[in-house]
Amino acid sequence: MTPHHLGVILDGGTRWADANGTSAAEAYRRSCVKQLEVVGWCRTEGVAEVTLFVPPPSASLSDEQMDAVWSQVLDGLRQSRSGAPAATLKHIGDPAQLPAGLAAKLRSCAERATTDGSGFTVNLVLGYEGRGEILGALRSILLAARDEGRSLAETISRLDTEQLGANLSTGALPPLDLVIRTAGHRHLSGFLPWHAAYAEYHFTAACAPEFTWGDLTAALADYSRRNRRFGK
Repeated sequence: MTPHHLGVILDGGTRWADANGTSAAEAYRRSCVKQLEVVGWCRTEGVAEVTLFVPPPSASLSDEQMDAVWSQVLDGLRQSRSGAPAATLKHIGDPAQLPAGLAAKLRSCAERATTDGSGFTVNLVLGYEGRGEILGALRSILLAARDEGRSLAETISRLDTEQLGANLSTGALPPLDLVIRTAGHRHLSGFLPWHAAYAEYHFTAACAPEFTWGDLTAALADYSRRNRRFGK
């Protein structure tokens, strides 16, 4: 049993930097670039959709540093598509929270990436906060009700999970089947709380720069042995 939608939180850069005597900026760069390997492994393992999240570094990076790191990632994804079936590339997050140049590059890459039947999708999480997304969905519902002249009581009576989910900025995203988090941390850091509500979780001690294909396959094997109950 292979997860259809896999989430990977590549954490532990700061710990890796301290252990290896390097900077937090370099650890963050390596964690981000690791996404390129993970994408290739997931494609090989038959995962249909992968969502990747690198938590922000402990030390702030300049706009130029952020742009350089993510340009390397986006260039790598474009190159990987040249020798393999095209994938759909999506950005999950608020472009307004990112440097203008980086936001433009993410938008441009997403617009150029088209599906050719391979069905493989890569979602990059950057400038995203899960509680804020849910709050934004509720605001959208209330504003629409006001514009349509509906009362608060009527709006509340109509509100259900389907409506709320449809108003999320990630409303088209399928539920997560499995979430892998590196560095042994056992929390989500605001990672897609709506879509991860009934996901399975796997925690590995490897820090993001050291995460291997073997670590991924171990997580997939663990998942295949589980009896999913979806909260029941």
